[in-house]
Amino acid sequence: MKLREFRTSTEHYFLNENNQRHGKAMSWYISGKRYDEKSYDHDDLHGEYICWWDNGNVARHGLYDHGKLHGEFKAWAFTGELTHRQFYNKGINITKQASQYADDYLIFALAVGVPRLPK
Repeated sequence: MKLREFRTSTEHYFLNENNQRHGKAMSWYISGKRYDEKSYDHDDLHGEYICWWDNGNVARHGLYDHGKLHGEFKAWAFTGELTHRQFYNKGINITKQASQYADDYLIFALAVGVPRLPK
């Protein structure tokens, strides 16, 4: 396990035989509160990513596929209010700006080929 110190946080991660980040990584604010959790696959972000504000509220949540955002990505204000909701397909933002949240799943499903939900 490696430890990397930043001005505002500390990150713990594992290195593989090629000296690349691999597996689960976690960061904490200097205060000791959680900052984020993520996973790496050969130095690329891969899997679920979640980040918290220092008050414990979720700040960002999304999925990565070998270093590229994939699927739904959300961001919240410090107060907990949802501020952004976007959809990605292998790093490409496929969110239609005119859509509202109720339509977002359908837009995402059609763009990445997810079957429609039965009625």
